[in-house]
Formats: sequence, structure tokens, C-alpha cells
Amino acid sequence: MSGSFMVEPDRVLFSGDLAMRAQPAFASPHSSLRQWLASLDRLEALKPAIIVPSHGPTGDGTTFITGYRAYLTEIRDRTAAEKRAGRSADQAVEAVTAAFGDRAPDKGRLAGAIKAAYAEAQ
Repeated sequence: MSGSFMVEPDRVLFSGDLAMRAQPAFASPHSSLRQWLASLDRLEALKPAIIVPSHGPTGDGTTFITGYRAYLTEIRDRTAAEKRAGRSADQAVEAVTAAFGDRAPDKGRLAGAIKAAYAEAQ
């Protein structure tokens, strides 16, 4: 959870890039969906009233965390299903991207998350 800190008396969480309105970026080959989801669990346990992300507007204590968790969980589950069906990483990117349609406007960020999920899928 590096890059995040909490002002406890005010219940204000500065979340860095871990929770915000924009789609998460999986730019590094070391990016991990599993780790990101675990970090969201730790942030949620802090019970923030307000989240101040590194980019964009502030949000309430649950919207950004819940939104990221739903997005990443759907990517994880859809990608794992594609991998179990014997599809390649590129085929998984194509299928999962199509399933998201307009819900994920930044297709580059979505593809990075799918590739990270594919690498972790069993």
C-alpha cells in the first residue's frame, strides 16, 4: 500500500493510485491483480469517510474502493475463464475487452489489467 496514508481523526484517506475514478493502470510487468485487490481490502478496513486520489476528484469512503474491486474482480474472473477455455493472452484481451464495451473507455489500461490477470490465472 505504498503511496497511501490516512489522516485518522478526519477519516481522510490519501489513496495514491490505488483507488480513484479513473481505470487502474497496470503499466509494469510486475503489476498484480491479486496484490491490488489485497491492497483495496486493507484500504477498506481503514473505513475512510473521504478518499483523496492522486488524480481527479475526491470521493466518499467506499465508491472508489468498491468500484475498483468490482472492475478488477470482473477482469480476474472473465480472464480466468478465457484461460481455462484454452485461449491465449491476446485472445483473452480481445474477448474481455469486448465484454466490457464502453464501461472501460481506456482500452490500453484494460489490456494491461487483463494481461496481469492472465499471468496470475490458474
